Amino acid sequence: METIIHSISELSPMRAWRARRGVMRIALRLDGVDADEIRKYEQHINRDLRSCGCETGAVFVAAGIVVSLIRLAARDPRQSTIGTIVLLFALAVAGKAIGILFAEWRLRRAISEVIRCASACSQRSSY
Repeated sequence: METIIHSISELSPMRAWRARRGVMRIALRLDGVDADEIRKYEQHINRDLRSCGCETGAVFVAAGIVVSLIRLAARDPRQSTIGTIVLLFALAVAGKAIGILFAEWRLRRAISEVIRCASACSQRSSY
């Protein structure tokens, strides 16, 4: 579902996770703000709005596979199949969690930048 945001007062609560529940995309329709700038922020917000951390999890798993292959090539006696599976699973979970946290941080930052930009534009237009 796309949510259309018309004002800063509608956008500000979107920094909280609960306010974004059920929102799949947003469209920013803020008066007095440069349309190109708003589209850029809109893209950033929509990218991170439903980020699941899978990309970061995949990178962590890929790094774990490389480490496991290096250990296998070095004939590390401590390497076991169960240990490798546990390592890869732990890396996937850690990567996913880190990916979600970074997406949340980027999303909140983008929303704050839009609010700052819109506030500055409205102050300039009031003079």
